[in-house]
Amino acid sequence: MIRSIFYTAFFFLLWTTEIYGQQILSPQKINEKIVSYLMSPNTIRTTQLKDSVDFYAFAIELKVSRIGNKTSVNTINVNDSIAYVLYKDFNFLKEINFHSIIKERKEAVIIIPVGIIIAYVKKPISTIPLLKAEELMPKIVKMFNKKYDSDNTLSDFIYLDPMMCIGGTKVYD
Repeated sequence: MIRSIFYTAFFFLLWTTEIYGQQILSPQKINEKIVSYLMSPNTIRTTQLKDSVDFYAFAIELKVSRIGNKTSVNTINVNDSIAYVLYKDFNFLKEINFHSIIKERKEAVIIIPVGIIIAYVKKPISTIPLLKAEELMPKIVKMFNKKYDSDNTLSDFIYLDPMMCIGGTKVYD
């Protein structure tokens, strides 16, 4: 009796995991999920940065395949090593079903532009200190301008909404 209850519970759990493991989310919900992770004070490691005002920008590149109504993130790349200073990893993206983004494509490259302004250095402020335009422009372009390999066979590039954050290097109580 206990064995049959155990097996029933096990197969029910397996069945619900299969059905709900990768829910189909709207593009807006996908963006919200990514923003909530990337901009969370629990995941972003701004204390690893130098104690100065700056703008950090990078792009996350996902190579995604569609399998029925689910997707598989085959590779995750970034175009600047600062991404790994700010974040431990980006494996949370493998759990997201990008079906509503790639639609009927079998494969696609999804780009997530990320920009982080470090403005709070000594104390919280409500205005952002001046950043030099000649330094700012190339960093903004880096969020969107990803160089692709010449032998890349994937033809679809999809850009998600840019993720922007204002923060500081010091922790306040």
